[in-house]
Amino acid sequence: VDEGGLNRVYLEQPSFGRRMTVLWNGGPQPRTATIAALGTSAQAMDGFGVVRPLEVADDGHIRVTLAPATANTIPHFPEAYFIGGEPLLVLESLPADYAPFAPTYTNLPLRGQS
Repeated sequence: VDEGGLNRVYLEQPSFGRRMTVLWNGGPQPRTATIAALGTSAQAMDGFGVVRPLEVADDGHIRVTLAPATANTIPHFPEAYFIGGEPLLVLESLPADYAPFAPTYTNLPLRGQS
């Protein structure tokens, strides 16, 4: 899912009983990402494999701050960041009644287009 400077990818792993949400910031300022939690607990894993618990707020959301992008070395385009900030994985257990997200095809051509 592309939300401007915030990028997220949901990876559902029913055989492991978990969902991983990959988050990264594509902009030059730190940014807060909000995720609707699947349950009452979650964990964050950084790029080095360090895992820490995350708080699920009373409103049922997880909020994490993402590091800014720093790679803006395209000549004549100093505002263009072509590599995002450090990614963060949010790990959550799937509840028994979990229904997976429907696939999205937003980046694929429509039938009959090439």
